[in-house]
Amino acid sequence: MKIKALIITALFMLNISTMAHSKEIDLALYYKPGGGSDRHSSIIAKSLETQGVTVNKKFFKTCVEALNHVKNNNNAYLFGIATDLRPKASGKCPGLDSYSGVKLYSTVGDMPTMFCTIPKKNNINWNTLQNSNEPILVGNVTADANWLPFQLFLKNSKTPLNIKVIPYKGAGEVKRAAAAGNIDMMFIAGISAQMVQQGAKCLASSSKTNWADAPFIGDFTKLTDFPETGLQTAVYSNGTVPADIDKAMKAALSSEQFAGDMAENKLGHSGLGTGKNSDTQWKELTEIFKLYTSMK
Repeated sequence: MKIKALIITALFMLNISTMAHSKEIDLALYYKPGGGSDRHSSIIAKSLETQGVTVNKKFFKTCVEALNHVKNNNNAYLFGIATDLRPKASGKCPGLDSYSGVKLYSTVGDMPTMFCTIPKKNNINWNTLQNSNEPILVGNVTADANWLPFQLFLKNSKTPLNIKVIPYKGAGEVKRAAAAGNIDMMFIAGISAQMVQQGAKCLASSSKTNWADAPFIGDFTKLTDFPETGLQTAVYSNGTVPADIDKAMKAALSSEQFAGDMAENKLGHSGLGTGKNSDTQWKELTEIFKLYTSMK
């Protein structure tokens, strides 16, 4: 009887251990800490932990390294910008066609890209951009969703603007440049609300409807069909998501806690938390991929 009891106890402990392991995941990020990806991943991690899932955030120097980590670890999920991750290579990531097991699970945060001053230079306005003797330095992330719309705006501006664009790898670097006073303005998404809280002023938005009620950046161009754009952070899985993680993720994305944290950060959500499945989201993203390809 003692042996039988020991066996039952051992099996019970093994089952608990297996369950605990299945409720622990990695979020692999390829942008540096401090930017929109970091902030959005912390929001979903907080909600997942409420559902009993332990989240380990891991930062990688490149998208390739992050993708390889996810490809080789069944409990790892990629967290990045949706327009970086396409079937064919983008400027930031290799094509997902080369990673057949990695696919979109859900978008997380939806956000317009905002054209804002840095907090210490909120006296800059449109008149400044036209008449400044010195170039206005604008920090911009090199990812297509930031770079392409802003270049389209500059190319088709109704009036000549004295702007010099300074490229950065991620929003975290733009944020640090703003804090150091190395730039005058920014074209950013995920950290724009935070910068406004610190005193920044937004002159325009990449979408007509936005949390700051800023004018549409396309209205300052000669184009009548300037595209509305924005950024979406997203989670990518490596194959089939385990049932318990899938259940926890959907509960997290549809929770009041998640909704409240997103609203506090001026973010929207149109993924699994709204009942929209992964395939539908991928089809919508495919149309955005076509747009950015046409803008190059």
